[in-house]
Amino acid sequence: MITFDPLWEQLKKRGITTYQLVENYDFNPVEVYRLKHNHNYTLSSIDRFCKILSCEPDEIIAFVDDSETDKYDLDEYTVKK
Repeated sequence: MITFDPLWEQLKKRGITTYQLVENYDFNPVEVYRLKHNHNYTLSSIDRFCKILSCEPDEIIAFVDDSETDKYDLDEYTVKK
């Protein structure tokens, strides 16, 4: 699972609040909600954060192996010939 926990740490270090993301950096409140809940997010938005924070993507996103994929039957999604 991709998580945005490092993003929140970076924002906290820089003293940037979610309110400021909306008011000063023109983020939509829905975008902030999606980030807080680790929903899918576009690369262009990740690019915006990297520019705002002058950082690399690995400083604002992380991969966490939640081992939950075992509960899905991936064969169900295999293309059959």
